[in-house]
Amino acid sequence: MILSGGALSEARRSSKGRLKSCRIHDYLYHFCRDKSKAEKFLPVASRFEDFFLDMPHIYLTRTMIYSSEPDWHCSWPSPLPEEGLFQGIDRFVRVLDLGCINIGNTFPWEIEKLVHLRFLSLQGRMAVIPSSISKLWNLETFLVKGREGKIALPDTFFRMKRLRHAHIDNCTFSDSNLSQLDCLQTLSTPSLSYDTGNIMRSFPFLQKLKCIFLESRGHRFPILDFLSQLESLNVIYQGKRMFLPCEFNFPSNLKKLTLSKFRLPWVEISAISALPNLEVLKLLSEAFVGEEWNVSDEEFPKLKFLKLGNLNITRWNVSDDAFSCLEQIVLQNCRHIEVPSCFGDSCSLQKIEAILCGDSVSQSVRKIEEIQCEEMGNSNFKVIIQNPNRD
Repeated sequence: MILSGGALSEARRSSKGRLKSCRIHDYLYHFCRDKSKAEKFLPVASRFEDFFLDMPHIYLTRTMIYSSEPDWHCSWPSPLPEEGLFQGIDRFVRVLDLGCINIGNTFPWEIEKLVHLRFLSLQGRMAVIPSSISKLWNLETFLVKGREGKIALPDTFFRMKRLRHAHIDNCTFSDSNLSQLDCLQTLSTPSLSYDTGNIMRSFPFLQKLKCIFLESRGHRFPILDFLSQLESLNVIYQGKRMFLPCEFNFPSNLKKLTLSKFRLPWVEISAISALPNLEVLKLLSEAFVGEEWNVSDEEFPKLKFLKLGNLNITRWNVSDDAFSCLEQIVLQNCRHIEVPSCFGDSCSLQKIEAILCGDSVSQSVRKIEEIQCEEMGNSNFKVIIQNPNRD
Protein backbone atom coordinates (compact mmCIF):
# COMPACT_ATOMS: atom_id res chain seq x y z
CA MET A 1 0.00 0.00 0.00
CA ILE A 2 2.81 2.41 0.86
CA LEU A 3 4.72 1.45 -2.29
CA SER A 4 1.67 1.83 -4.53
CA GLY A 5 0.87 5.20 -2.98
CA GLY A 6 4.25 6.65 -3.91
CA ALA A 7 5.49 7.14 -0.34
CA LEU A 8 8.19 4.54 -0.98
CA SER A 9 9.90 3.63 -4.23
CA GLU A 10 12.31 0.88 -5.14
CA ALA A 11 15.96 1.95 -5.12
CA ARG A 12 18.09 -1.18 -5.40
CA ARG A 13 17.74 -4.92 -5.82
CA SER A 14 20.26 -7.65 -5.14
CA SER A 15 21.66 -9.97 -7.79
CA LYS A 16 19.07 -12.51 -6.63
CA GLY A 17 16.25 -10.03 -7.24
CA ARG A 18 15.56 -9.24 -3.61
CA LEU A 19 14.71 -5.69 -2.61
CA LYS A 20 17.73 -4.18 -0.80
CA SER A 21 16.75 -0.53 -0.32
CA CYS A 22 13.93 1.94 -0.90
CA ARG A 23 13.62 5.67 -1.39
CA ILE A 24 11.29 7.53 0.93
CA HIS A 25 9.24 10.57 -0.10
CA ASP A 26 10.33 13.90 1.42
CA TYR A 27 7.01 14.41 3.21
CA LEU A 28 7.12 10.98 4.84
CA TYR A 29 10.78 11.45 5.76
CA HIS A 30 10.17 14.76 7.54
CA PHE A 31 7.15 13.32 9.34
CA CYS A 32 9.15 10.31 10.61
CA ARG A 33 12.13 12.46 11.58
CA ASP A 34 10.01 14.94 13.58
CA LYS A 35 8.01 12.14 15.21
CA SER A 36 11.11 10.19 16.27
CA LYS A 37 12.70 13.33 17.69
CA ALA A 38 9.55 14.24 19.63
CA GLU A 39 9.37 10.74 21.15
CA LYS A 40 13.15 10.59 21.71
CA PHE A 41 13.33 7.46 19.58
CA LEU A 42 15.91 8.49 16.96
CA PRO A 43 16.88 12.18 16.87
CA VAL A 44 18.70 12.87 13.61
CA ALA A 45 21.21 15.69 13.31
CA SER A 46 22.48 16.97 9.97
CA ARG A 47 24.84 19.51 11.56
CA PHE A 48 27.00 19.51 14.65
CA GLU A 49 25.13 22.59 15.85
CA ASP A 50 21.91 20.55 15.85
CA PHE A 51 23.50 17.76 17.84
CA PHE A 52 25.43 19.73 20.45
CA LEU A 53 23.22 22.81 20.87
CA ASP A 54 19.63 21.85 20.06
CA MET A 55 19.54 18.62 22.08
CA PRO A 56 21.67 19.16 25.19
CA HIS A 57 19.10 17.82 27.64
CA ILE A 58 17.79 14.85 25.66
CA TYR A 59 19.15 11.50 26.74
CA LEU A 60 19.34 9.44 23.60
CA THR A 61 19.15 5.67 23.24
CA ARG A 62 19.57 5.87 19.45
CA THR A 63 21.60 8.54 17.69
CA MET A 64 22.50 9.23 14.07
CA ILE A 65 24.48 12.12 12.58
CA TYR A 66 24.39 12.47 8.82
CA SER A 67 25.08 15.02 6.11
CA SER A 68 23.12 15.44 2.89
CA GLU A 69 25.20 18.45 1.81
CA PRO A 70 28.12 17.52 -0.52
CA ASP A 71 30.33 20.37 0.69
CA TRP A 72 29.63 19.82 4.38
CA HIS A 73 32.84 19.45 6.39
CA CYS A 74 32.82 15.93 7.80
CA SER A 75 34.90 16.27 10.96
CA TRP A 76 34.44 16.94 14.64
CA PRO A 77 33.85 20.62 15.47
CA SER A 78 36.76 22.66 16.72
CA PRO A 79 36.96 23.68 19.48
CA LEU A 80 35.11 20.75 21.00
CA PRO A 81 32.23 21.41 23.39
CA GLU A 82 33.37 21.63 27.03
CA GLU A 83 30.91 18.90 28.01
CA GLY A 84 32.55 16.43 25.63
CA LEU A 85 31.43 14.79 22.42
CA PHE A 86 28.76 12.56 23.91
CA GLN A 87 27.18 14.75 26.55
CA GLY A 88 23.68 14.21 25.13
CA ILE A 89 23.91 10.44 24.82
CA ASP A 90 22.54 8.26 27.56
CA ARG A 91 24.91 5.57 28.85
CA PHE A 92 22.25 3.00 27.96
CA VAL A 93 22.41 3.90 24.25
CA ARG A 94 22.15 0.81 22.05
CA VAL A 95 22.51 2.27 18.54
CA LEU A 96 25.16 4.87 17.62
CA ASP A 97 25.69 5.78 13.97
CA LEU A 98 28.53 8.25 13.30
CA GLY A 99 29.37 6.75 9.93
CA CYS A 100 28.92 9.95 7.93
CA ILE A 101 31.48 12.07 9.78
CA ASN A 102 35.23 11.90 10.18
CA ILE A 103 36.07 11.41 13.85
CA GLY A 104 39.79 11.90 13.18
CA ASN A 105 42.88 9.87 14.02
CA THR A 106 41.89 8.64 17.47
CA PHE A 107 39.19 6.25 18.56
CA PRO A 108 36.90 8.27 20.92
CA TRP A 109 37.57 7.19 24.48
CA GLU A 110 33.99 7.98 25.51
CA ILE A 111 32.65 5.08 23.45
CA GLU A 112 34.15 2.43 25.70
CA LYS A 113 31.73 3.54 28.45
CA LEU A 114 28.69 2.79 26.27
CA VAL A 115 28.63 -0.87 27.24
CA HIS A 116 25.00 -1.39 26.17
CA LEU A 117 25.74 -0.66 22.51
CA ARG A 118 24.40 -3.21 20.02
CA PHE A 119 25.25 -1.21 16.87
CA LEU A 120 28.25 1.10 16.32
CA SER A 121 29.28 2.81 13.08
CA LEU A 122 32.35 5.08 12.80
CA GLN A 123 34.48 6.77 10.15
CA GLY A 124 37.97 8.19 10.58
CA ARG A 125 41.69 8.02 9.98
CA MET A 126 42.49 5.81 12.95
CA ALA A 127 45.13 3.14 12.33
CA VAL A 128 44.41 1.12 15.45
CA ILE A 129 41.27 -0.01 17.25
CA PRO A 130 42.09 0.12 21.00
CA SER A 131 42.03 -3.00 23.15
CA SER A 132 39.24 -1.41 25.21
CA ILE A 133 36.83 -2.22 22.37
CA SER A 134 36.20 -5.53 24.12
CA LYS A 135 34.42 -3.59 26.87
CA LEU A 136 31.52 -3.28 24.45
CA TRP A 137 30.56 -6.84 25.25
CA ASN A 138 26.98 -6.42 23.96
CA LEU A 139 28.06 -5.21 20.52
CA GLU A 140 26.53 -7.15 17.63
CA THR A 141 27.30 -4.90 14.64
CA PHE A 142 30.59 -2.99 14.30
CA LEU A 143 31.24 -0.80 11.25
CA VAL A 144 34.43 1.22 10.70
CA LYS A 145 35.06 3.11 7.48
CA GLY A 146 38.77 3.89 7.28
CA ARG A 147 39.91 6.90 5.32
CA GLU A 148 43.63 6.08 5.15
CA GLY A 149 45.64 2.84 5.20
CA LYS A 150 45.08 -0.29 7.24
CA ILE A 151 43.29 -0.63 10.57
CA ALA A 152 44.85 -2.97 13.12
CA LEU A 153 42.50 -4.93 15.35
CA PRO A 154 43.65 -5.85 18.87
CA ASP A 155 43.77 -9.34 20.37
CA THR A 156 40.79 -8.37 22.49
CA PHE A 157 38.64 -8.30 19.34
CA PHE A 158 38.30 -12.06 19.79
CA ARG A 159 36.63 -11.55 23.17
CA MET A 160 33.57 -9.93 21.58
CA LYS A 161 31.51 -13.09 21.75
CA ARG A 162 28.20 -11.50 20.71
CA LEU A 163 29.56 -9.88 17.55
CA ARG A 164 27.61 -10.92 14.46
CA HIS A 165 28.60 -8.42 11.78
CA ALA A 166 32.03 -6.74 11.48
CA HIS A 167 32.71 -4.42 8.55
CA ILE A 168 36.12 -2.81 9.08
CA ASP A 169 37.94 -1.42 6.05
CA ASN A 170 41.30 -3.03 5.26
CA CYS A 171 41.68 -4.51 8.74
CA THR A 172 44.49 -6.74 9.99
CA PHE A 173 44.49 -9.25 12.84
CA SER A 174 47.09 -10.18 15.38
CA ASP A 175 47.79 -13.93 15.22
CA SER A 176 48.26 -14.30 18.97
CA ASN A 177 45.64 -15.21 21.58
CA LEU A 178 43.13 -16.29 18.96
CA SER A 179 39.79 -17.68 20.03
CA GLN A 180 36.59 -18.52 18.19
CA LEU A 181 33.85 -16.02 17.52
CA ASP A 182 30.99 -18.44 17.01
CA CYS A 183 28.36 -15.73 16.47
CA LEU A 184 30.18 -13.89 13.67
CA GLN A 185 28.22 -14.22 10.42
CA THR A 186 29.59 -11.45 8.16
CA LEU A 187 33.12 -10.03 7.94
CA SER A 188 34.75 -7.41 5.72
CA THR A 189 37.39 -6.31 4.73
CA PRO A 190 40.36 -8.16 6.27
CA SER A 191 43.71 -8.34 4.46
CA LEU A 192 44.67 -12.00 4.07
CA SER A 193 47.51 -14.00 2.56
CA TYR A 194 48.19 -17.71 2.40
CA ASP A 195 50.33 -17.41 5.54
CA THR A 196 47.61 -15.63 7.57
CA GLY A 197 44.65 -17.60 6.27
CA ASN A 198 44.49 -19.72 9.43
CA ILE A 199 43.03 -16.72 11.25
CA MET A 200 39.79 -17.48 9.47
CA ARG A 201 39.47 -20.64 11.55
CA SER A 202 38.43 -18.33 14.39
CA PHE A 203 35.17 -17.70 12.51
CA PRO A 204 33.81 -21.21 11.89
CA PHE A 205 30.21 -20.13 11.26
CA LEU A 206 30.95 -17.26 8.89
CA GLN A 207 28.33 -16.89 6.16
CA LYS A 208 29.53 -13.82 4.25
CA LEU A 209 33.15 -12.69 3.69
CA LYS A 210 34.71 -9.85 1.74
CA CYS A 211 38.52 -9.79 1.88
CA ILE A 212 41.67 -8.46 0.27
CA PHE A 213 44.08 -11.19 -0.84
CA LEU A 214 47.65 -9.95 -0.54
CA GLU A 215 50.52 -11.21 -2.65
CA SER A 216 52.42 -13.88 -0.72
CA ARG A 217 55.20 -16.38 -1.28
CA GLY A 218 54.14 -18.86 -3.91
CA HIS A 219 51.02 -16.78 -4.72
CA ARG A 220 48.89 -19.46 -3.07
CA PHE A 221 45.29 -18.68 -2.28
CA PRO A 222 44.23 -19.00 1.39
CA ILE A 223 42.52 -22.26 2.27
CA LEU A 224 38.86 -21.50 2.98
CA ASP A 225 37.14 -24.80 2.28
CA PHE A 226 36.73 -25.46 6.01
CA LEU A 227 34.19 -22.61 6.23
CA SER A 228 31.25 -24.94 5.72
CA GLN A 229 28.65 -22.20 6.37
CA LEU A 230 30.14 -19.66 3.93
CA GLU A 231 27.67 -18.72 1.19
CA SER A 232 28.99 -15.37 -0.09
CA LEU A 233 32.65 -14.56 -0.87
CA ASN A 234 34.13 -11.39 -2.39
CA VAL A 235 37.91 -11.37 -2.99
CA ILE A 236 40.04 -8.51 -4.30
CA TYR A 237 43.65 -9.34 -5.20
CA GLN A 238 46.48 -6.89 -4.51
CA GLY A 239 49.89 -7.77 -5.91
CA LYS A 240 51.82 -8.78 -8.98
CA ARG A 241 50.36 -11.11 -11.55
CA MET A 242 49.93 -14.55 -10.00
CA PHE A 243 52.05 -17.52 -10.99
CA LEU A 244 50.28 -20.58 -12.33
CA PRO A 245 48.58 -22.73 -11.45
CA CYS A 246 46.31 -20.95 -8.97
CA GLU A 247 44.69 -23.39 -6.55
CA PHE A 248 41.41 -22.00 -5.29
CA ASN A 249 40.09 -23.62 -2.11
CA PHE A 250 36.46 -22.59 -1.97
CA PRO A 251 33.85 -24.25 0.27
CA SER A 252 31.43 -26.40 -1.70
CA ASN A 253 28.44 -24.62 -0.14
CA LEU A 254 29.37 -21.29 -1.75
CA LYS A 255 26.43 -19.61 -3.51
CA LYS A 256 27.80 -16.17 -4.38
CA LEU A 257 31.34 -15.38 -5.58
CA THR A 258 32.95 -12.09 -6.67
CA LEU A 259 36.55 -11.94 -7.90
CA SER A 260 38.50 -8.79 -8.86
CA LYS A 261 42.01 -8.00 -10.19
CA PHE A 262 43.44 -11.54 -10.22
CA ARG A 263 44.47 -11.29 -13.91
CA LEU A 264 44.33 -15.06 -14.38
CA PRO A 265 43.97 -16.86 -17.73
CA TRP A 266 40.51 -18.22 -18.43
CA VAL A 267 41.68 -21.83 -18.09
CA GLU A 268 41.94 -21.25 -14.33
CA ILE A 269 38.18 -20.76 -14.03
CA SER A 270 37.58 -24.51 -14.07
CA ALA A 271 37.71 -24.72 -10.25
CA ILE A 272 34.89 -22.18 -10.10
CA SER A 273 32.73 -23.68 -12.82
CA ALA A 274 32.57 -26.94 -10.88
CA LEU A 275 31.19 -25.42 -7.66
CA PRO A 276 27.97 -27.38 -7.15
CA ASN A 277 25.88 -24.68 -5.42
CA LEU A 278 27.13 -21.47 -7.06
CA GLU A 279 24.20 -19.22 -8.05
CA VAL A 280 25.80 -15.77 -8.43
CA LEU A 281 29.16 -15.06 -10.11
CA LYS A 282 30.73 -11.63 -10.62
CA LEU A 283 34.05 -11.37 -12.47
CA LEU A 284 35.25 -7.77 -12.27
CA SER A 285 38.28 -5.59 -13.04
CA GLU A 286 40.44 -8.10 -14.88
CA ALA A 287 39.58 -11.02 -12.64
CA PHE A 288 40.50 -13.07 -15.71
CA VAL A 289 42.43 -11.91 -18.77
CA GLY A 290 42.54 -13.16 -22.32
CA GLU A 291 40.39 -12.67 -25.37
CA GLU A 292 38.71 -16.08 -25.40
CA TRP A 293 36.61 -17.90 -22.78
CA ASN A 294 35.39 -21.40 -23.53
CA VAL A 295 32.60 -22.87 -21.40
CA SER A 296 32.04 -26.61 -21.70
CA ASP A 297 28.97 -28.77 -21.17
CA GLU A 298 27.56 -29.04 -17.65
CA GLU A 299 29.70 -26.20 -16.27
CA PHE A 300 28.03 -23.74 -13.88
CA PRO A 301 25.08 -26.09 -13.32
CA LYS A 302 23.17 -23.89 -10.84
CA LEU A 303 24.35 -20.40 -11.81
CA LYS A 304 21.47 -17.91 -12.06
CA PHE A 305 23.25 -14.55 -12.22
CA LEU A 306 26.45 -13.69 -14.14
CA LYS A 307 28.17 -10.31 -14.23
CA LEU A 308 31.24 -9.54 -16.34
CA GLY A 309 32.81 -6.14 -15.72
CA ASN A 310 35.93 -4.49 -17.15
CA LEU A 311 37.21 -7.58 -18.97
CA ASN A 312 39.09 -7.69 -22.29
CA ILE A 313 37.30 -10.77 -23.58
CA THR A 314 36.16 -10.73 -27.24
CA ARG A 315 35.26 -14.38 -27.93
CA TRP A 316 32.87 -16.14 -25.56
CA ASN A 317 32.14 -19.70 -26.63
CA VAL A 318 29.43 -21.55 -24.71
CA SER A 319 28.32 -25.16 -25.14
CA ASP A 320 24.60 -25.84 -25.37
CA ASP A 321 24.44 -27.63 -22.02
CA ALA A 322 26.33 -25.01 -19.99
CA PHE A 323 24.62 -22.39 -17.80
CA SER A 324 21.50 -24.56 -17.66
CA CYS A 325 19.85 -22.37 -14.95
CA LEU A 326 21.12 -18.90 -15.94
CA GLU A 327 18.47 -16.20 -15.53
CA GLN A 328 20.34 -12.88 -15.83
CA ILE A 329 23.51 -11.59 -17.54
CA VAL A 330 25.05 -8.19 -16.79
CA LEU A 331 27.87 -6.85 -18.95
CA GLN A 332 29.62 -3.67 -17.85
CA ASN A 333 32.41 -1.92 -19.72
CA CYS A 334 33.12 -4.97 -21.88
CA ARG A 335 33.55 -3.21 -25.18
CA HIS A 336 33.92 -6.01 -27.73
CA ILE A 337 32.39 -9.17 -26.26
CA GLU A 338 29.66 -10.89 -28.24
CA VAL A 339 27.02 -12.69 -26.23
CA PRO A 340 26.74 -16.27 -27.60
CA SER A 341 23.70 -16.84 -29.78
CA CYS A 342 22.89 -20.08 -27.92
CA PHE A 343 21.42 -17.94 -25.13
CA GLY A 344 18.59 -17.18 -27.53
CA ASP A 345 17.37 -20.76 -27.05
CA SER A 346 17.74 -20.69 -23.26
CA CYS A 347 14.56 -21.54 -21.39
CA SER A 348 15.81 -20.02 -18.13
CA LEU A 349 17.26 -16.68 -19.31
CA GLN A 350 15.06 -13.70 -18.38
CA LYS A 351 17.20 -10.59 -18.70
CA ILE A 352 20.39 -9.20 -20.28
CA GLU A 353 21.81 -5.85 -19.24
CA ALA A 354 24.65 -4.09 -21.10
CA ILE A 355 26.25 -1.01 -19.52
CA LEU A 356 29.00 1.04 -21.19
CA CYS A 357 29.53 -1.65 -23.82
CA GLY A 358 30.34 -1.37 -27.52
CA ASP A 359 28.06 -1.63 -30.55
CA SER A 360 28.97 -5.27 -31.15
CA VAL A 361 27.70 -6.11 -27.68
CA SER A 362 24.42 -4.30 -28.25
CA GLN A 363 23.91 -6.03 -31.59
CA SER A 364 24.47 -9.50 -30.17
CA VAL A 365 22.11 -8.78 -27.29
CA ARG A 366 19.40 -7.56 -29.67
CA LYS A 367 19.71 -10.75 -31.71
CA ILE A 368 19.13 -12.82 -28.58
CA GLU A 369 16.15 -10.64 -27.71
CA GLU A 370 14.68 -11.29 -31.15
CA ILE A 371 15.05 -15.06 -30.78
CA GLN A 372 13.66 -15.09 -27.24
CA CYS A 373 10.62 -12.96 -28.06
CA GLU A 374 9.74 -14.12 -31.57
CA GLU A 375 10.93 -17.73 -31.77
CA MET A 376 10.76 -18.80 -28.12
CA GLY A 377 7.61 -16.78 -27.35
CA ASN A 378 9.19 -15.34 -24.19
CA SER A 379 7.28 -12.04 -23.95
CA ASN A 380 8.73 -11.34 -20.50
CA PHE A 381 12.33 -11.33 -21.72
CA LYS A 382 14.03 -8.00 -20.97
CA VAL A 383 17.02 -6.21 -22.50
CA ILE A 384 18.49 -3.05 -20.96
CA ILE A 385 21.24 -1.15 -22.78
CA GLN A 386 22.68 1.82 -20.90
CA ASN A 387 25.21 4.37 -22.15
CA PRO A 388 26.50 2.37 -25.13
CA ASN A 389 29.99 3.14 -26.43
CA ARG A 390 30.93 3.33 -30.08
CA ASP A 391 33.34 0.62 -31.24
